Amino acid sequence: MSRANSDSGFTLIEVVVALAVSALVAALLLNGVRLATSGFERHTRQAERLDTRQSLDELLRRTLGSAALIPRSAGGEFIGTQDALEFLGIAEDSGPGLYRVSLAVDRNRADRPLVLRRRLAAAGGDPTGTASSVIAAHVRNFRLAYFGADGGDAEPAWHDRWQSLSALPLLVRAIVGSDGEPPRPAIVVRLWAAG
Repeated sequence: MSRANSDSGFTLIEVVVALAVSALVAALLLNGVRLATSGFERHTRQAERLDTRQSLDELLRRTLGSAALIPRSAGGEFIGTQDALEFLGIAEDSGPGLYRVSLAVDRNRADRPLVLRRRLAAAGGDPTGTASSVIAAHVRNFRLAYFGADGGDAEPAWHDRWQSLSALPLLVRAIVGSDGEPPRPAIVVRLWAAG
C-alpha cells in the first residue's frame, strides 16, 4: 500500500466535529418547527376567539332586531333592565312565529352563562314551549342600555331601564365581557320596529 491511499480517510476529530455541527443544525431546525407550531396554535386560538365574538355579535343583532312592536294589552311589553331584557319578537331561525325572548346571565350556575330563551307565544301572549341556548360562558360583565324617548315630547337619550313604555327603544347597547378575553367594544343594535 502506498502512503497516499492510507491518508485519504477522515480522522476521528473530523467525524466528531461533523456530527456536532449536524446535531446543532438539527436542534435549530426542531426549535424553528416548535416555534412555528406554537405560533400557528396561537393564531388558531385567536381566530376561534374572533369567530366566537362575531357569532355572538351577529346573534345579538339578529335577536334584538327581531323585537316586534305589539301592544301591552296583547302581551307585547318590552322590559329592559341593566342586566336582562324580555320582549316579543318575530323569529325565523326557531321556526316562524311570535316568540317571547329573554336574555340574561344565569347567576345560579358556576360558569355564569349568558342565556337566550325563546318561548313560542300563543294567542294573547301566553308562552307555551321554551328553548334555551347558552350564547356565552363565564360572563364577568353584562350590561344593557336603551336609547329612545321615554315620553311623547322628550328628547331621545340613553336609559338604564326600559319598562312600562308604549314604544320600543330605538337602540339597545350590550356590553359582554367574558373571563380570559380582552375587553370588547359594545354592541349597538337598532330595533327596526321602533321606527
